[in-house]
Amino acid sequence: MFTIQTLENSTLAEIAGCFNAAFADYLVPIHVDEAKLTTKFRQENILPEWSAGVIHKGQLVGFILNGYRVVDGRGVLYNGGTGVIPEYRGQKLTGKMYAFLKERGEAAGIRHFVLEFIKGNDRARKVYENIGFSVSREFNLYKGGRPEEAVSQTTITIQQIKQANWAAWDNWREMVPCWSGANESVDALGDEAFVAVAMAGTETIGYIALNRPTARLLQLAVAPAFRRQKVATRLLQFAFDAINADQMLVLNVDAGTESLNAFFHAIGWPVALQQFEMVMQG
Repeated sequence: MFTIQTLENSTLAEIAGCFNAAFADYLVPIHVDEAKLTTKFRQENILPEWSAGVIHKGQLVGFILNGYRVVDGRGVLYNGGTGVIPEYRGQKLTGKMYAFLKERGEAAGIRHFVLEFIKGNDRARKVYENIGFSVSREFNLYKGGRPEEAVSQTTITIQQIKQANWAAWDNWREMVPCWSGANESVDALGDEAFVAVAMAGTETIGYIALNRPTARLLQLAVAPAFRRQKVATRLLQFAFDAINADQMLVLNVDAGTESLNAFFHAIGWPVALQQFEMVMQG
């Protein structure tokens, strides 16, 4: 007998144990501990009261970790991870958890659901399509080392700052960031976020934002008038040196954003992984 409930009564240790058991045979090896889960919960605004778990004989055997935010005036639930321990698969537990979440969401006026999954995971795609999700975007994840030296056509200086100025920068972006790379996610990282700006005199002309401990690049943008002048390359070089990284992973570049994808190809970074974003209107 299975019980579907929120994760409000589950400890981080229980969630981590179930997570690791569920992802032991995943396409990409993933292992978490309580500290990593704490950071993930904070960055993605994952809330136990909006997450679901499957309980069998007192044990957590499946879960959906959901983040909640208001986006464009509507409540949205973002799936930050779904897992079912291997011996409990094949019983449509993911679908049952989503039925539970949709009912709770509808009662609270939340009808918009988002998730991401790795391209090639056809089993997951079929499960999510059967639940009611459809693909909305394709993402490229790039991985590479410090770019070669580049001389900007504009005299610029680069400096680290403590607080991002999203109001001034949002219209520079060529794509809408994914959930874990959104402004709220960068801000939620606190001291674990690294943000730097490129300046031409007293004018800010570009910025970079990343998760320092994981060396994951979350956002990179340059003001339109200063593009193709090596500003983005200089920002990357500065970030590599500042956090002492050997490599960075660029999180979820929209495959339809030609210029941003062309930039990472130009500096020699290969696509390390591809993901699909899926949405469901409840």
